[in-house]
Amino acid sequence: MLNGLKKINAFLIQEMHLEGDYMKQLPEGKILIHHGPEIQPSQGAKGRVAIILLAEMEEAWKRTGMKVRKGGTMIGKTTRLLGVDVEVKTLVKPKTKSHLNIKKSCLLLAMTPLVTTRMKRL
Repeated sequence: MLNGLKKINAFLIQEMHLEGDYMKQLPEGKILIHHGPEIQPSQGAKGRVAIILLAEMEEAWKRTGMKVRKGGTMIGKTTRLLGVDVEVKTLVKPKTKSHLNIKKSCLLLAMTPLVTTRMKRL
């Protein structure tokens, strides 16, 4: 085991094959937060993203009011942004008195399509 290795508390996933914006409780205390188009395009990039939070990170998300930040569709209607605010607590143990260090962060996932351009000969 590597020094300082921590367990994974969140998965950020691109190119999901599901439609719409929703949250779903998964087995073993996980939650899925999904952002995508309402209708599947028949061709090209699909532009769907998801964040899966494990139990510990879900609690950190709940402490910030369960905020979900969504955006996108700037390029080709497939760009997607998905973020969740989390409050991370760490125990600081100086030589005198221990205290909790609380920091708020945003887990942010961005999915942008690969843009290609055909060059014409001049």
